[in-house]
Amino acid sequence: MGKIIIFGTKYANKELTNIEQMLRKIANIISIAFHPMMMPIYAMLFLLYGNTMWSILPAYYKTITMVQIGIATCLLPLASLSVLVAMGYVGDPEMPNKSERILPLSVSAVIIGLACYYMHFKSELPFPLIRMSDGMFIIMIVAMCISSVWKISLHGMGVGALLTFVCVVGITSNIDFSIVLSFTFAIIGAVAWARMYLNAHTPSQLLVGFVIGVGCMLLALIHS
Repeated sequence: MGKIIIFGTKYANKELTNIEQMLRKIANIISIAFHPMMMPIYAMLFLLYGNTMWSILPAYYKTITMVQIGIATCLLPLASLSVLVAMGYVGDPEMPNKSERILPLSVSAVIIGLACYYMHFKSELPFPLIRMSDGMFIIMIVAMCISSVWKISLHGMGVGALLTFVCVVGITSNIDFSIVLSFTFAIIGAVAWARMYLNAHTPSQLLVGFVIGVGCMLLALIHS
């Protein structure tokens, strides 16, 4: 057994068994793999490589699109968070304290907001991806406002937005997306377990985050 430093307080300063250490590693891997800023990547994979009307686009166009959206909605926000951590403005990349969330969420909102402006007026991307970016921007704004008074689950918001995107695109494309939907529900379950196992969030924080993520993405998508 060994003492390890973990996120949250559930096992802080506690001796962990080998099984507990393994489960915590798994929970951390899930939290990283399905970080809220990773959701646009998974959404793009479904839109461009699933059996949708956009899957017939040329391979080079798909690659360019993945790079553009990935940089704007994932890489730059995560890089800004890393910079804020390195500068000492944020103490932990997990942002366990709601007071630490305002600045990184504000920076991410600005980055994604500028990306949305570019996508609307300067690019010719598939409109679901533009609306998805709008949804991400709305989510950042709502999360920033709520985080000033309450620690909402950003992971919950992310998986809620992903589920909404998959359902709306799948239904409007008139395709069988049951396999992708099953994987999405599996992701939701895994993320919920991981965040609660790490004691990062309460069930209510996860549920409210999920519902708000669904609502924000639905608002952005039906607006089209």
